[in-house]
Amino acid sequence: GRGATEFLLARMPGAGSGGTQQQPQITLYQTDHVVIGGFGRVGRTVAQLLETNNIPYIGIDQNIELVSDCRKEGSNVVYGDCSKLEILRSCHIDKARLAILTFRSVALARNTILQIRNKGIQVPIIVRSYEHGNFEELISIGANWVVAEMLEASLIISSQVLTLLEVDPRLIEQQLEEIRTRSLGKRNVV
Repeated sequence: GRGATEFLLARMPGAGSGGTQQQPQITLYQTDHVVIGGFGRVGRTVAQLLETNNIPYIGIDQNIELVSDCRKEGSNVVYGDCSKLEILRSCHIDKARLAILTFRSVALARNTILQIRNKGIQVPIIVRSYEHGNFEELISIGANWVVAEMLEASLIISSQVLTLLEVDPRLIEQQLEEIRTRSLGKRNVV
């Protein structure tokens, strides 16, 4: 509602009549958008690709300086803690096409997924987690996909090494899949 919008926008430096800098207008889409929880490196990259493909999004981050800088560059991002259901609801997560949670912590991802699912919100959720954890649990409580960042980075590097050493590409892919399965289990964990 309007109160939530005013709350989010009032938290920005320069917002309101007393501010010295004019921030670009933020759009809190009502439906058919992507919610990006966390607007660090991963969240900004996803946002750039969404913009390129004319897909509406709203980013959320609790680093006010990052939010201010990104807004000045034209990003559609608001200040807030994306692990809090009221902030996600203010960004209309219940009507979004997709939610992307880019947390470092598996525990924070778990708590956020549980809040979303316990309210009956069925939006597809992709979770990126930096640290290693029980990724299958995230799937079992409602994440649709989990990206294990450190594992995937090491597999990409390994693939490049083996490619440069002229190992058969089919063999490389088979070996990488074996490592993924051994490390993560389920197929919707990448």
